[in-house]
Amino acid sequence: MGITWDCAQLSTPWHHPEKTLLEIASEADIEMVSACGSKTICSTCKVEVIEGLDQLEPRSPEELRIAERLKWGGNIRLGWATRF
Repeated sequence: MGITWDCAQLSTPWHHPEKTLLEIASEADIEMVSACGSKTICSTCKVEVIEGLDQLEPRSPEELRIAERLKWGGNIRLGWATRF
């Protein structure tokens, strides 16, 4: 399954299922900020999932904690924590 990055007006082809959205973006030269270095203490790598949410792994407890604190809808995810 490919990913369409609206922010970069770019699509990326199939990717390794163990990689995070942040890793996939980085490999495609799409800049995604991750101020905390993937330590789950900020939310700078948040992404909005427009479609395909059902194909992503559920939120980790750490990601859920941030999402609840910031009152995110289910389609807002952390790029470093989100895998297919």
